[in-house]
Amino acid sequence: MKDVAYIALGSNLGQREVFLAQARRAIAALAKTRVVGQTDAEETAPIGPIAQGPFLNQMVAIETELSPQDLLAALRLFLAALWKKTGTYPLVTGHSAGGQLTAAMLATDWSKVAGVPADLVRAGVAISGVFELEPLIATSLNDLVRLDAASARAASPRFWPPPPRGRTLVAAVGGGESSEFLRQSRDIAAAWARAGLDTECLVVPAANHFTVVDALTDPKSALFTRVATLARQVGAGG
Repeated sequence: MKDVAYIALGSNLGQREVFLAQARRAIAALAKTRVVGQTDAEETAPIGPIAQGPFLNQMVAIETELSPQDLLAALRLFLAALWKKTGTYPLVTGHSAGGQLTAAMLATDWSKVAGVPADLVRAGVAISGVFELEPLIATSLNDLVRLDAASARAASPRFWPPPPRGRTLVAAVGGGESSEFLRQSRDIAAAWARAGLDTECLVVPAANHFTVVDALTDPKSALFTRVATLARQVGAGG
């Protein structure tokens, strides 16, 4: 069965149009996957105190028959390709399902991926992440993702072996979100802290599941400050 997914692309470095085209080709080269649509590229100004060029952004629609685990493997390959191209450690961030992917990349055993450092992903900021997927089984969303108890647990970073000591997770969540989102962010931060990671559950006051990302546009917010600080630390190799 084919699933439809939407992928956001963006670059504000070097030959931005070339990088977007390379990303589209890499996505199209995935097994059992084809690009079925794309938006026009749109330029947006950067946000924050650091001087930098404008971003070029684009959305790509794909049809894929890859399993969730296969898609995670593809994401690992994309991060590996980024390392081989730039030699730069990434700060991985994501919202909602992207928060789940953030935790998954942080918990990956990178020593099993050829050509990259064993600590490729040193830090991640998971915003309103879904770290335990079993509660989704009883919702209408499962009509699309088709999880059972076994597949939900297998795709839940909360139940994976924790990342190695020394890695950093910020689990950010809106103060106005459901009790389940709040619980999951608190639980993964607490569990990984017990395993020796540097973790924080950062609650954005009054924000809901959709407005929580607005804090990323406010250079004075705690979430923006935490992301910027981690980006500098990771980029500096520490």
